[in-house]
Amino acid sequence: MTDSQKLDLILEKVGGLEGKMDGFESGMDRLEGKMDGFESGMDRLEGKMDGFESRMDGLEGKMDGFESRMDGLEGKMDGFESRMDGLEGKMDGFESRMNGFEGKVNKLENLLIKSTSELKMMDKLILSEIERVHDILNKHISDKTVHTA
Repeated sequence: MTDSQKLDLILEKVGGLEGKMDGFESGMDRLEGKMDGFESGMDRLEGKMDGFESRMDGLEGKMDGFESRMDGLEGKMDGFESRMDGLEGKMDGFESRMNGFEGKVNKLENLLIKSTSELKMMDKLILSEIERVHDILNKHISDKTVHTA
């Protein structure tokens, strides 16, 4: 594989990573939107809870109805806990994907370092050969001889 091909491959991988980063940012934006919706839902729930407390003052004589409403609220809380558990699972998956992404970035960085090192070594070899040829030519010029190779 030529240096140009290696460089093209590296640039292609970097472009792929940029695309993945754009996808990741888009996913984060969607997650942020869902979290905003969750927060507004929580605000609505908080408002409902405030109304519930004021109604409790008037419902002391209707304890049976209150108990059945509490059972319904308990079911909603179980659902809320289940959704929170699901969100926690999604966050764990996200963290796992981020760790995988970080590993890929590290591999790419290592490849870039290796390729850069190889290119620098080639530059040194080429420069050394050019200097050797110049030395030969300068010798022939100073000796006024002709190189017969």
